[in-house]
Amino acid sequence: MRKISKVILVIGLFMLLLLFFFGMIATQQAVHLPFYLIPLAEYPWIGSSMNMFIFWLSAGFACFTILAIIVVLLFPKRSDCLIIKHQSGNLEIQKKALEHFVVQKAEETDFIHQPSAKIKIVKNKVSVKLDGEMKQTTDIAQKQERLVTDISGSLQQLFGVESNIQTEVILKDAETKPTTHEQPRVV
Repeated sequence: MRKISKVILVIGLFMLLLLFFFGMIATQQAVHLPFYLIPLAEYPWIGSSMNMFIFWLSAGFACFTILAIIVVLLFPKRSDCLIIKHQSGNLEIQKKALEHFVVQKAEETDFIHQPSAKIKIVKNKVSVKLDGEMKQTTDIAQKQERLVTDISGSLQQLFGVESNIQTEVILKDAETKPTTHEQPRVV
């Protein structure tokens, strides 16, 4: 997790903790505890402004919760298999099989080494991301374009002429990471 995500998450959780803490203080009369927390207005540096803070914090979390519910309900479902419906029956293709099919097509070329494919299946759309180490040649752009159209055409042929499945193929060059030295530079 990145640092900015951690900071935002910690701040949000701290504000939620404040909301819960002051909610416990406001409703402590409902439960008989062996100890007693002082009322909100008597806390130092807080006074009566805490009620307004709690109201707006609660309203903000309520809006965020409503938006989260809408996103969860409307977010498309990712699938591990693609189901193609025909008149004679249904064809179910696993995601791993499609990834292997794309990798085999990429290995047939001579300019890409160690290809790997990641496929996302959402409803009637198949998105393919192909990674690999590209061999630098003079006409690399044309070869990449040919490979992308070949893979897209092969997938459409695999799915069938009558299917309305959209395919998107993205080819990106894998970055080589610098090797780390195990020995110290200064002895």
